[in-house]
Amino acid sequence: MAVESTDILLRKSELQTNVASLNGGRLGRQAIVHGVRHALLPRVSKAERLAGLTRVRKFFVCNEAASNDPAYDMRIFLSACSVAGDGYALGLGSQADKENEINTVWCGVGQVAEEVEAGGNTVSLTMESADMEFPNGGYLILADNLYGGWVPELVNVGDSLEYDETDYKWRKIANVPDITWPRGIFLGNDVILCNHRYGTVETLDLADNLHEAEQIGSGDGVNATPTLTRLSHNANGVCGQPGKRPVVTATCGGVARTVAVGKTGACSGYCSGGQLNMATGEWTTPITWTSPPDNGTSVACTYRELCYSYNGLVATVQLAGQVANAHSTSAHGCACVYAAEVAPVVLDWVETSTAGTYDEGAYPPELNNTGTIFETWTLTFTSETAFSVSGATVGAVGSGARASAFAPVNPATGTPYFTLKSAGWGGGWVSGDSIVIQTAPAAVPVWIKQVVPAGIPAVSHNFIPVEFHFE
Repeated sequence: MAVESTDILLRKSELQTNVASLNGGRLGRQAIVHGVRHALLPRVSKAERLAGLTRVRKFFVCNEAASNDPAYDMRIFLSACSVAGDGYALGLGSQADKENEINTVWCGVGQVAEEVEAGGNTVSLTMESADMEFPNGGYLILADNLYGGWVPELVNVGDSLEYDETDYKWRKIANVPDITWPRGIFLGNDVILCNHRYGTVETLDLADNLHEAEQIGSGDGVNATPTLTRLSHNANGVCGQPGKRPVVTATCGGVARTVAVGKTGACSGYCSGGQLNMATGEWTTPITWTSPPDNGTSVACTYRELCYSYNGLVATVQLAGQVANAHSTSAHGCACVYAAEVAPVVLDWVETSTAGTYDEGAYPPELNNTGTIFETWTLTFTSETAFSVSGATVGAVGSGARASAFAPVNPATGTPYFTLKSAGWGGGWVSGDSIVIQTAPAAVPVWIKQVVPAGIPAVSHNFIPVEFHFE
């Protein structure tokens, strides 16, 4: 069975506070209900508005399909700008990170600055802030989905509307998370967010701009700090995004060695120092290797050039391919938080036993879209055939035996945390042996950042549409 849009729910993280070290964490149970004011982000007080504010909150996009089917190619994005003077961005989190541990790419939304022609490979967007990023090798949603028309009185920003084609009017309906024609969401000024029949929405691949093993220096077997040349692909700056950061390699004493370049350009690994200017590609401090690179060998860098550049608030974004359709300046470009598959997974499995076996390849733990959580489970044998199981956070969840399936139930959902099949067990287990299993839920962790510039006017109604596409 395919996963339906109604199977995808948004839920808050367990911790929701302004204290960075206590904000975020694991998946909680509280659902975020569409159309409910302050369902995730708290109300901005007058004092906060006057002083200015940056606030982040964490939520999860959960696949709760009862069929336990995965959701594929999940793209999560902001599909319209704020109608107030504040700005928003989304970033991918991890299953348990807190605000003070955020390591992400902040994806925003902007309005098309210049008309986009079909066949083009760049898009110019006017962003709310030049701090907004675009993920190298990621995705951009380009959408002409703003629809004008007369809207009745007593309709507020964020209200759901439906177009009546008999009298050519929009009418207010009960709030529903649906922007498929003839339904839409009111954004103010007689503008409706709606995937209408005259508009186009397309998903575009962003350029990755990978440059592999570019020679930037050479060793002489004596100098531990060889001269390094500027990275040649530097027009947009060097990419410092998670998983995309530069790596420098050299052969030292006949052994291949690596140095990792961090987000800010600081070097770590087989070195005592080094600093790369991420904006220009120049080495402000050459790498000092722990031992000198060998004589006649290359010092090489694998890196990416950023897929975008800014001129004021206008971002020019490079694409990996071409735009299929023309788009007007009323269109929006939305950088995406992406997950290839939304399904529960086993992250780790460690058996501690001299002779005991479990064939997790042929009989992997069966996980559940709603029951499986982010947890480290310890299964401890109390005899040759019996065992007890406890979670690092939930505590004891029961006892089992090799002769039958073991499926501890998550009391919050009424479905199993996981199921171990009896057929997977081999012999040789003794009291004190153990298996440690780490699981993660069918949920994408997402951070949302709100930036309120100091002194902006008060707005009684605001609405930030978080949209998701999947297969």
